[in-house]
Amino acid sequence: MKEDGSIDMDASSRKLAEAYGSLEKRFGSGDAPPKDASEYKITVPDALKDAFDPATDEGMKGFLAGAHAAGLNQAQVDFVMGKYFEMAPQLAAGAVLHDAATATAELQKTWATESDFKRNVRNAYVGTTAAAQKAGLDVNEIMSGPLGNNPQFLRLMAALGPEFQEDPGAGGQSMATQEDINVLLVSEAYTNPRHVDHAKVSAKIKQYFERKHGTEAAG
Repeated sequence: MKEDGSIDMDASSRKLAEAYGSLEKRFGSGDAPPKDASEYKITVPDALKDAFDPATDEGMKGFLAGAHAAGLNQAQVDFVMGKYFEMAPQLAAGAVLHDAATATAELQKTWATESDFKRNVRNAYVGTTAAAQKAGLDVNEIMSGPLGNNPQFLRLMAALGPEFQEDPGAGGQSMATQEDINVLLVSEAYTNPRHVDHAKVSAKIKQYFERKHGTEAAG
C-alpha cells in the first residue's frame, strides 16, 4: 500500500513475481496435475505395446490414482514411468529366476540325488513335448511359461515321460508303454530263457525300467 492508502501496483507486481519464481523453482514451470487421473498420458515402448495397455491395466490405474492424489504432474509421471519401463525387463527376469530356483528346490525334495533329478527333468521335457505335439502347442512356450516352473506339473510330466520315449532297440520306430511291458513280462519270450527272443525282450524290459526308474541303486 502507498502512504495515502492506495494500492502500490508496482510493488504488488514485484512481490507476485517473486512468489511465482519461488513456486516455480519448487514445482516446475507451472505444470499442474491434470484434473483427473485418467488424463495422464502414458507412452508405452514399442516392445511392450502388445503386452501392456495402460488404459485397461488395473495396477496402472491404481498407480495413476495415487500419483494424482500425491500431486504429480505429467512430467513427473513421465519420468517415473520412463524409469519403470527401463527396469521392467530386469524385474521380470529376476522373477522368472526366482520361480525357477524355487521350483528346483521343491523338486529336489522328491528327486533327491543328482542323477535322479537330471533323469526326471529329462523325462518331464519328453512328456511335455509329447503332450504339446498332440495338442498342437509349442513346447518351448509351455516350458518358459508358468507351467515350466510348476513342481506338480513337472512331476506329472516326468512320470509320463518314459511312456513317450522312443525305444532305440527297435530302431527308434516304436515306444514301449507300461501296457506293452506288462504283456512282455508274462510272454514266453521273457519267461523262457531258451526262447529265441529272450535276450531281445529282456533287454527291452530292462531298458524301459532304467528309463523310468534310473540305474542308481536304491538307497
